[in-house]
Amino acid sequence: MTTEDWGDIESVPKRKGAFPPWLWFCGSGCLIVVLLLIGLLALGARFVKRGQDAERQWSKLEQVLPFDERSEAFELVFGWQVFGTEGYTFSERDGELFAQLLLVSEDDGNVSVEIEPSSVSEHEDITLTIQGRELQAVRLDGDSESHGPWWMPQNEGGASLLVDLTAEGASQNLMLILIRQGSSDPVTEQDVARFLAPFHVGPDRLPLDELMSDEEEGEEEEQKDDGPR
Repeated sequence: MTTEDWGDIESVPKRKGAFPPWLWFCGSGCLIVVLLLIGLLALGARFVKRGQDAERQWSKLEQVLPFDERSEAFELVFGWQVFGTEGYTFSERDGELFAQLLLVSEDDGNVSVEIEPSSVSEHEDITLTIQGRELQAVRLDGDSESHGPWWMPQNEGGASLLVDLTAEGASQNLMLILIRQGSSDPVTEQDVARFLAPFHVGPDRLPLDELMSDEEEGEEEEQKDDGPR
């Protein structure tokens, strides 16, 4: 057999490599970094997608704080569960309140908020009565800045109220944070009751329409008291 039978050997196209040439220059260390980055991006996208899945997050939240029906006044915008710590973020549909429910284990640190004296013009320890249950809370005015553990939202301004919802004997702490963004108007006990109305917090639960009716009556009484005498 002669070379004429094979044809021009130089005209035969060279076989392309299975991997792009830059990978060989990069080395195995660079390849590992690239793969890790791809994996982290995939995990991050999955985390965000799950966090924004309202059906999934409402189902998770029901295991933390049972409810009869989903809140119509507040929208659950994001939820997350990481290493036994859970967080659920809400925004008021027709208002300026921002709320977050946080479930943390005692091993994650003290759930009490560390208040910087230099940045706080006024804070107050109070007791709220919600659904017939007494709850301990801390009220911060609109000029206060609150700083807690990594899982707690950092309030850079706006009146806020921190409420301890932890049940007696519970192995994890449950906290509610209500913030009136960009306003110094205080977060009231009625705001807390309205947010918690769908949830099982205490023994004396009122339907939301009755709760709203009581609030309206209270406002009317305040207007009468503030009127001319």
